[in-house]
Amino acid sequence: MKVCLINNFYEPFGRGGAEQVVASLADALESAGHRAVIITAGPERNGREARGGRTIYRLAGFNSAIFRLGRWPKFLRLCWHLFAPFDFVTAGKIKKIIAAERVDLVWTHNLLGLGLLAPRRIKKQGIKHYHTLHDLQLLHPSGQIFWGKEKTLASVWSRAYQAMSRSLIGSPDLVISPSGWLLKEHLARGFFKDSRTRTLLNPAPETAAGTDGARRPRTPFKFLFVGQLEKHKNILWLAEEFPAAAPPDTRLLIAGGGSLRPALEALAKNDPRLELAGKKSRDEIFTLMREADCLIVPSVCYENSPTVILEAVAAQLPVVASRIGGIPELLGGRAELLFMPGNARELKERLAWVIDNYPRALEAAADLRRKLPLLTAEEYLKKIL
Repeated sequence: MKVCLINNFYEPFGRGGAEQVVASLADALESAGHRAVIITAGPERNGREARGGRTIYRLAGFNSAIFRLGRWPKFLRLCWHLFAPFDFVTAGKIKKIIAAERVDLVWTHNLLGLGLLAPRRIKKQGIKHYHTLHDLQLLHPSGQIFWGKEKTLASVWSRAYQAMSRSLIGSPDLVISPSGWLLKEHLARGFFKDSRTRTLLNPAPETAAGTDGARRPRTPFKFLFVGQLEKHKNILWLAEEFPAAAPPDTRLLIAGGGSLRPALEALAKNDPRLELAGKKSRDEIFTLMREADCLIVPSVCYENSPTVILEAVAAQLPVVASRIGGIPELLGGRAELLFMPGNARELKERLAWVIDNYPRALEAAADLRRKLPLLTAEEYLKKIL
């Protein structure tokens, strides 16, 4: 079988969990004897490359602006978002690639930057179409809704955008969502009326970071943050609150890259308990998880199924996280592990609970590891294909 995976970003331009999922699926497809074709956005020019058993197409043009949007003024970003779904040029390129490659299945992921016209072209070609949800970008072009701004999804402009994206995405043969919360948000707004739907966690990271049960609290106790150093991850708030939220004999290690790094560096200069590790590879992240005592996920935007939590669960590393989006599903709704986004008092209480009850925190981590259906990419494919 030849499968075409479409996602706006792909290595080496990966930014988050969706890109990791697509890369893992491509590897798993090849391991199972299938062929993988990748279609993604390109920052400068159209390109085609062969890598192992897969072919990667990078499409450039109007869609390439997605690599620079963060540096644009808000008005220009808005203009781009208004026209991006109707990028007929990129849709035409995708159609030609699919026809030339004679694929058996098109599996779309994040389409922001590649337009929303491709699904209609896929349907007209009579090719089987699967779609995986990763965030809210079909409901809002940014894909991000912040805590306290939920009414944004009900605005006149958002409802108009949803009507447009609902019409263009149509009803793929199968829609997969890593969280019940995310799927429910789409179904409640009339999406995927004729699609089969399935809730299934993204493939779990393959890691040697698991513990043998011998994890012990360190001195000093080390908390870990892994993610983009951006507003939606709420890392600046965490760094500002950490001195008051955690005891003096604790540390916060921050791993990741992003626009907030200078502000975090300024804080770290005045507080030796804050340490910036920079952007890390997946293997390096697993090493950090082996050396940490607890992961903190302070997101203030509605997350779907953060990959970093799956990595921590695989490593049996205790997690404290915001009670938002699909995160409570991952953590089994355990109140002792969840805090309201941006609530300093609850953050302090949860950190204190983990430190004072570390054996119980380890038991909770082990319990999550047993109960969560963590699948390798190969096992995941067997359930889908």
